[in-house]
Amino acid sequence: MAGGRVNFLRCTFWDLEYLTPLTDRLRFGDDIFLLRGEAYFTGCIWVLNTVFGLDTGMGLAISQWGGLMVINFCAMIVNNFASFTVVIGQAVFLATGGMIINGSQFMFNSAVENFNGVGALTVGAGVAIITATAIQDFYGILGAFGMGFDWSNTAGVIVTSHVAINQFLGIVYSGLLGGFAFNGAGVYIGHFSPFVSFSCIGAEAGAGGVAYNVGITSFHWSPVVVFASIWASFMYGSMTTVPAGFLVWIYCPLIQISAIEVFYGIGGSIFVGLGAAVMGRSPFFGLHAIENPHADFWIMGSCEPFSEAWAGGPIRLYKPLQGCDFQEEPPEGEEKIGKPGGERRQRQMTYQDQGTLPAMNHSSSVRGNSSN
Repeated sequence: MAGGRVNFLRCTFWDLEYLTPLTDRLRFGDDIFLLRGEAYFTGCIWVLNTVFGLDTGMGLAISQWGGLMVINFCAMIVNNFASFTVVIGQAVFLATGGMIINGSQFMFNSAVENFNGVGALTVGAGVAIITATAIQDFYGILGAFGMGFDWSNTAGVIVTSHVAINQFLGIVYSGLLGGFAFNGAGVYIGHFSPFVSFSCIGAEAGAGGVAYNVGITSFHWSPVVVFASIWASFMYGSMTTVPAGFLVWIYCPLIQISAIEVFYGIGGSIFVGLGAAVMGRSPFFGLHAIENPHADFWIMGSCEPFSEAWAGGPIRLYKPLQGCDFQEEPPEGEEKIGKPGGERRQRQMTYQDQGTLPAMNHSSSVRGNSSN
């Protein structure tokens, strides 16, 4: 489409491909390529089937470079037996313009998948508003590398409300900035939008196992639930990373349940670097049969003694490189720790007197309002 207005009502888009590695094409919206104008889809279904795939492009099913696209009560199903993708927007790419998605479902199924690129749904510099929608990933063997496996917003605006992302993974290795979502220089607002992951055996490297933000991101009432049998992480922020930018994380409980978990990095749950964050009322619950000691919350440049136990506490601002703050009273139950806690507090006061800051990544595992 290069202009005008088109309504698609209860349409089906069906693709079946056997050996795409034998092709040399770049895909820019195999089904829909919108330059200008308005396109409305109601009750439509996209089904993309590939046996052996090699997919390269921007928006394999839908590519939008302007205009307005509205998708209501539609479904997109991507089925691969074995696929290698190098993409910006595995299913949908919004370069510019406006996109509204409501009451829809996106499902990605693959026995063997090697994903390289940016997001299944990617916003470049446009505006996307997504409500009452579900994204579900089913992968037997997955290797994923790039930015934002499900959502990616480089410099636009994404607003989600009542949007659920579920990942069901067998064996996985990933090197991602944002295991679910990536927000670059744009704005990402998530309201009642949970993230849920089920994995058998996996290892991840990178930053932000759930979300990576260097722009402005606001999550509220959006729980994160992670189940894994054996999981190893080597990264900054196993769940959320804010190396720069601004994060709002309120009423977003974090739940991790695994048989064996190994974490080496900074921030077993949340890492705040040079950016700032408003966080609180987001309790952390972890249940692990075997787990190595680590700090779950890392505020860069802060030696506040109780900064690791804020998760279920009041909403407050964490400024970048805020230094030491000894005005806060110990959380309820902290006094029970006794002498070791007092020694730690005295040790950090000594650091303040010397004008230096100690490392935040204490060898401790924090659960709720207590630390070991």
